[in-house]
Amino acid sequence: MIKLATIREMLSLILLCSLLGMLNAQQIDRLVIGESSDVDKLNPLTNFSATGSYINEYLFSSLLRTDKATGKFVPILAEGLPKISEDELTYNYVLNSAAKFNSGKKITAEDVVFSLKLVKNHLVNNSQKRIHYTAVREAVAGENGNVEIKLRKQSAQGLRITSDFAILSEDFFDPEKKLREISFTELENVNALSAERLASLQLVAARVNAFGTGRKTFNNDATCGPYLLSEWTVNQKIVLVVNKKFWGRKIGKQNMFFAQNVANLEFQVISDPKKIRTSIFQGSVDLFTSLPADLYFELSDIPKLQNSYIFHSPPQNSYDYIGMNMRGEERGRSAVLADVKVRKAMAHLVDVELLLERVRFGLGERIAAEYPSYRPGFRNTDLELVAYDIAKAKELLAQAGWKDGNGNGLLDKEIKGETVEFVLECIYNENTAARALIAEELQKVAREAGVLISVVALPWKEYISRLQKGDFDLAIGAWVSDPNEDTYAQIWHRKNWGGGSNFVGFGDAESDALIEAYDATLDEENRKSISLKVQKKMWDLQPYIFLWVNTHCIVVRKSNEAANIYNYRPGFWLGEWK
Repeated sequence: MIKLATIREMLSLILLCSLLGMLNAQQIDRLVIGESSDVDKLNPLTNFSATGSYINEYLFSSLLRTDKATGKFVPILAEGLPKISEDELTYNYVLNSAAKFNSGKKITAEDVVFSLKLVKNHLVNNSQKRIHYTAVREAVAGENGNVEIKLRKQSAQGLRITSDFAILSEDFFDPEKKLREISFTELENVNALSAERLASLQLVAARVNAFGTGRKTFNNDATCGPYLLSEWTVNQKIVLVVNKKFWGRKIGKQNMFFAQNVANLEFQVISDPKKIRTSIFQGSVDLFTSLPADLYFELSDIPKLQNSYIFHSPPQNSYDYIGMNMRGEERGRSAVLADVKVRKAMAHLVDVELLLERVRFGLGERIAAEYPSYRPGFRNTDLELVAYDIAKAKELLAQAGWKDGNGNGLLDKEIKGETVEFVLECIYNENTAARALIAEELQKVAREAGVLISVVALPWKEYISRLQKGDFDLAIGAWVSDPNEDTYAQIWHRKNWGGGSNFVGFGDAESDALIEAYDATLDEENRKSISLKVQKKMWDLQPYIFLWVNTHCIVVRKSNEAANIYNYRPGFWLGEWK
């Protein structure tokens, strides 16, 4: 009897501990997150928006991921960091044996190879990501969850490009295993493929491109993250629910990305300033991720809200810009901005200091060119900031041959035998008051210099589409980077012009060579030297009117006592909140 009683007590204690563990593992029923813009896709390969990128992290997983607190890589689907060969060309990963897709299928080395082939498949709409993987030569699936990823040359980005891509289910996207028949070498030259092999690539790419464009095209069976998609109403909300079958629940919390403390994550699209104010005053949001700077200053000064919310403004790895299409004529646009003197003149027409105060209330710092945000020592401080100077702008335009020949108040010039007036279109995404203000100020000042600019606000998807096609003259935008994305290739290499992220068509043979050398160089001092030269090239060619680097305006309800905010994008991992 004593033994039986002891066993019963032990069983009761075990049951109690299990229940307590379940309660501790999930302490918040629902978090409401305010977002100023919608996602374009819930697809880690084809998504283009910053909001979509971080929401995808809750649904999909990679071998490693950047820890939001430390900026260092931590294992997710891999058991640990890879074994790297002495020549730093081969990275060997071992998959976590417990890892599964939500379909119940075990994640295998073949899924890793398949996913890397998708990244390198030119028919998949991911040119903004694909350029990072040019250094990857092949991936080979081994036994017992071993996968070997080989580079064709050493890369300072080796750890990132061999680990930080979403692992997708081969069974889901390629049940016929068609991509297994196509080598990585063949993927580099799809034009040389036979009609049959090309058809195989097209079939798989079509499935991937169609995935996650809306709720009906999303399937949780293809994912392996700690949360599942429950609802998605375009331009309204996205709801994720905790994945009770998540394979990571069985092995405990390895790092923040295994935490599932919140049962439901509801992302609400709230772009109208009045509705943003109302949502915060009424307490209907627990977190607003990127509050417009004017609202941040206004609301953070109200005692009632100070009692309910914490206002954070950590540094953000992003910057704002006005892009000038250097190769617009190739896309049926104006050829005006092909001349560097004209681009430099346009830069002198923007009073960046004034806009920084009006748009960001001083929350930011001017920059002369893009530099690696997490490597401030790599910034070229010798580059002068472009001064607001209408007289200088007029002088440069006159040097470039622009004058008001017919007295109508607009500059004109003869180009290829035709008189062309200096007329441009400036686009930005709608419901962004800050960008509207920048556009209006540019339009007003440019008119003083004899330049006519029409301003057009576009829906997000149309705005992104036109940027990628090069179908614009001027475009107001922003770039956000991850801490381990230490490369200039995505935005500035010519390979990414026309469908990729080099929207403005920047670059020449010299700049491409510098960018490639930067990625291939491991020595820190040499990389710094190359980085300074890349920035000088940007300054010389003036593809952007560089505005400022931002701070991140985040508002968090005080009742979320363990709401950790970090400097690394996007500044939090909601699953660990309590």
